[in-house]
Amino acid sequence: MFAIILNPTITIQISPLTIYTWGLLVSIGIILGLILAWYLAKKEKLNFDHVLNISLISIILGFIGSRLLFIFLEPQQFQNPIEIIRIWDGGLASYGGLILAIFGSIIYAKKNKLDAMKYADMFVLPIALAFAVARIGCTLVNDHLGKLTDIPWGITVDGITRHPISAYYSIGLFLLVAILLLFRKNLLNIKGGSTFFALTFYSLLNFIIDNFKDFEDKTFNYYANQIFLLLVFVVSFYFLYKKIMWYNKNSEIQNTKSQILNNIK
Repeated sequence: MFAIILNPTITIQISPLTIYTWGLLVSIGIILGLILAWYLAKKEKLNFDHVLNISLISIILGFIGSRLLFIFLEPQQFQNPIEIIRIWDGGLASYGGLILAIFGSIIYAKKNKLDAMKYADMFVLPIALAFAVARIGCTLVNDHLGKLTDIPWGITVDGITRHPISAYYSIGLFLLVAILLLFRKNLLNIKGGSTFFALTFYSLLNFIIDNFKDFEDKTFNYYANQIFLLLVFVVSFYFLYKKIMWYNKNSEIQNTKSQILNNIK
């Protein structure tokens, strides 16, 4: 049987600085996301000062929210209070960061009287790209390994081969990036289209990947995760459907008006 064996301790030493694989990929993901956000903001004529502020708020709250949710789900891993701030050792739950980042961004948009949905539609692509790259870092350090398996692409640690959950996330997110790029013009015609499509896709992706996770002795976490993802999927799919129906109806009205005007002429 063939399996992938990765070394989670790989570092880049630039004396006296030590660069860790996971942190490097997370940083690259954030930088690529910011560059893409700058490009899209310029193309869609959005105020880049607001884009940058929302980005910084999202990054900070993202790390805080991810850490807080992980602590809530895995309190037994923190025997010493100082361990709470040691995020370089791993231990982030992406849902918590995403929720807190969205909450903070909405407050900022409301305070500055911005079109929150328009900015959200722009941000989903950079966020998906940043997460996709960051998950490569998780894969390289053997983070988030799943159930036992004998598949060729499984990752072997201590002689045990498991599903590479982080790799599944990364592949799924790169697929989301490709879809958002391919259908960007169509989605931009529907305000909220990109946002609710991304939420629908991401919640479904997570729901599927949960089946490959090792939830042994964590039954509560499994069911809580599934229920949360199902709720996100249903709500986001509902709003996506409503947005598409509204757009189609509005397009029909506009076409009818154009035909009437043409007939009058």
